Amino acid sequence: MIDDGRPAVIFACKSEGTPEVEPSMADVIGQPINVGLIEVTENTSDGKSKMRNGLRWLLYKLEQRHREPFHFQGDGTDG
Repeated sequence: MIDDGRPAVIFACKSEGTPEVEPSMADVIGQPINVGLIEVTENTSDGKSKMRNGLRWLLYKLEQRHREPFHFQGDGTDG
């Protein structure tokens, strides 16, 4: 999750070509803001399972966040 509570995840999609972004670099980018990395592929059942589970987690967290009451984190003024 991003530090302010928004759910997020980085999917590193494996392919047979040269990757645009190395998974290790994506992980480095995500770590400072507390975003996890999931390496997925459509070529194996394990990779497909990781894709489904990652999306399920993200949708679950978004739904959970949607059900929670909104708390404004402003400066305390009305305008």
